[in-house]
Amino acid sequence: MTEPGSCLIVTLNAQNIHKSPAAWCLKAYCDKVLPRFRCEVLEASINDRPREVLRRIRLFGDGPVCFSCYIWNIGLVGQIAKALRSLEPERVIVLGGPEVSFEEDLGRFPFADYIIKGQGEAVFADLMSKLLSPDPPPRGVLIGSDDDFSDYPSPFTDEYFASFGSGHSLRIENRLLYYESSRGCPFKCAYCLSSAGHGVSYLPLQRVRSELELLVEKGAKTIKFVDRTFNANAPRAAEILRFVQDMKTDCTFHFEAAADLFTEEVFDIIAAMPPGRVQFEIGIQTLNASVLDKVRRVTDTVLVTRNIRRLTAMGNCHIHADLIAGLPGEDLSSFIRSFNSAIGCRAHMLQLGFLKMLKGAAISDASVYPGYIVEEYPPYEILRSDAMSFEDLAALHRVEQALNRYYNSGMFRYTLTYVFDEVRIEPFAFFRSVREYCDSDALWRTDMRRTYEVLYDFLADSGLDREDVAARIRADCAAFHFKGVLPGSIASREDRALENRVRAICAREGSNLRNIKAYDIGSHFGTRVFFYDIRDPVTKEFYSLPADEDLDRKLRQLISTRSETA
Repeated sequence: MTEPGSCLIVTLNAQNIHKSPAAWCLKAYCDKVLPRFRCEVLEASINDRPREVLRRIRLFGDGPVCFSCYIWNIGLVGQIAKALRSLEPERVIVLGGPEVSFEEDLGRFPFADYIIKGQGEAVFADLMSKLLSPDPPPRGVLIGSDDDFSDYPSPFTDEYFASFGSGHSLRIENRLLYYESSRGCPFKCAYCLSSAGHGVSYLPLQRVRSELELLVEKGAKTIKFVDRTFNANAPRAAEILRFVQDMKTDCTFHFEAAADLFTEEVFDIIAAMPPGRVQFEIGIQTLNASVLDKVRRVTDTVLVTRNIRRLTAMGNCHIHADLIAGLPGEDLSSFIRSFNSAIGCRAHMLQLGFLKMLKGAAISDASVYPGYIVEEYPPYEILRSDAMSFEDLAALHRVEQALNRYYNSGMFRYTLTYVFDEVRIEPFAFFRSVREYCDSDALWRTDMRRTYEVLYDFLADSGLDREDVAARIRADCAAFHFKGVLPGSIASREDRALENRVRAICAREGSNLRNIKAYDIGSHFGTRVFFYDIRDPVTKEFYSLPADEDLDRKLRQLISTRSETA
């Protein structure tokens, strides 16, 4: 290179709290191999006004503008890039990322000059260098390399950390940081873009250790590993988890894992983790073995459900499980069976997802997987599968609303345990019925008091004992809400005399516990004292003690423990 040049990489995150590493990986590589080249990063979100993002882009010089493209931002990328092309016809526009990695030409994106397919660091830097030459490459599609990325430079540079804003929501401790310790996936699930890749490459464990230490030292509170199947290499996963376990931090580490690949060594490490240190996202997808076979997913379904229950029972890590509706050969009745079994695992969150026909994934080949009708625009969700009608899928979307409100919020734990374990109502039937009971869409945007009220009315109208239902609603409201959200039809049974007694003990012991309430919950719960200064780091439930004859001793022990850990 004879003259310094520059480029701008634009990344449009799904939310402001996200901090995508892709742009910073490209920049770090360019900084290493093109030391005189100036590579800048502009970060925004899909919730920002397009004209404001365009204004910020045009403050940059006249070098290439490069967009990182994903399924959630491609519409906004197109809008901004087209406007930029109209305003500046000579500006070079480059697209890269998963959403454009399976294009054969510029046909879908005529406003672009170049598309980079696949792993982009090396080919991106090479393109930036050639654009400065007298003979730049012709417009078109460029193929990324399949190089092992283990010796690529770290994206976590001084500029990376300087890019965090000073505003509350932009500071590093309030952002979700993504971390990539491996690329690729050893499995070939037909619905996943990773099935189109070739093998897996890993960062050296010492580098992983040093980078995680650096992120924590800089103040990170949530780090999400983007490794497609974190525990595919079980010994390596154990080493990383052991290191995470030993760290002196309150940071939470999130991993995507396969439930049937957990080893006893890994279970032992997880069991010894401080509460809230790790959380796992586990893809069940379906528990129908023949459907799994159709999409080339190798899974021991018995072990999957057993291990999810085992992880949840540990009580120290948040477990998120996923299902996919619309997989080949799975009709509604089969999906309902998978749904009920998944609820039975008691993961803290169950995501009911819908199949998307991602370009490049094997399942998008209609000659192999016929019978689908798919939305034309992102996220390319199916409208009909080979075994589910549009009406079936629409019904599942309605169930998803009730699932998200009453299960995934986590704030109805005692009531749902009563419904599923004591009364033994089938989970899918419950969510479908409660959604039909309150058919107005307004409910799903209403306040928490109304949400509890609807649940109480639904269960009482279903013939369940009103006092039993009221006790569970009262327990949930007390356990998850400091400010009263109990429906007016349920008496609170607050015990103010007991509250004053507990506050007096706290004051005498020098405790800073102040937000205290006591309730006679009813049923088998009895009277409990709730401490709204202490939350469970996994369930987010407020701490409580039974108001029994041993309350004073337990309270002093609680105060002593908090003093020791403060």
